[in-house]
Amino acid sequence: MIWRSTAQIVVAFVAAGLAIWFSPDLLVPLGLGEFARLGQLCFAILVLSVLDAVFVKLSTDHAIGPAENPPPDR
Repeated sequence: MIWRSTAQIVVAFVAAGLAIWFSPDLLVPLGLGEFARLGQLCFAILVLSVLDAVFVKLSTDHAIGPAENPPPDR
């Protein structure tokens, strides 16, 4: 279990780093080069938010949730 959380942290750092690295290249063609610093922050937050949703989805797929065990009828 500790390896999974460690891998998620490493993936999050790498993804945020790549988002910060490549966001100015994405903003310049859109005419938003003046907002490169703010864009870097926004892209990093966006990537980390998407990764959080993916990690939650992956962790709940392996757990037994209410959809698999509905409550009994009375």
